[in-house]
Order: sequence, then C-alpha cells, then structure tokens
Amino acid sequence: MKTPQIYKSLFSLFALAIAGCATPRGTFELLAYDQDNQALPMKVKMIATDSGIYAARNAICISHPQAVVRMVDIKTRQELAAESPYQCK
Repeated sequence: MKTPQIYKSLFSLFALAIAGCATPRGTFELLAYDQDNQALPMKVKMIATDSGIYAARNAICISHPQAVVRMVDIKTRQELAAESPYQCK
C-alpha cells in the first residue's frame, strides 16, 4: 500500500520540529582545557550563538586536538548540558 503524500509531509515536518528542539539556543563562551583541567591559552575569546557553537568548537579542536571544550551560557553562566564538556578527538 502506498503512503499518501500528506503523511510523508507530516512526518518530514515532525522530524524537522524535533531536530529544531535539539538545536542549542543562546549565546555561549567556549573555553578550552587540557587533560589536567588547566585553561589553554587562546588568542581570541570564542563566543558563538545557537548552533554556531559547533563551528567554534571544531575550530578549537583543530588548534588543540586533545582539548576539553566547555560551552558556557553568557547570561546564566551554566554549561550547555547536552554538549559540554566536549572531548576533542
């Protein structure tokens, strides 16, 4: 039996809605630490908004491949629980 187009469209919309909920919202400072939890020297302060944290995190990991990256909300000073801390690979 063929699935009607309306069901395919609704499923796609539902999948996008769920993915949108998983996207971080807010402005975050990204901090890098070594294996001993010592702050790594960074030449710039890394600030990212919303899903831009992934590009910023990846940039840190390229510069410091063994770093642990923490993403901290600028307003609340709370770590982004779902993504932080992140171990570069």
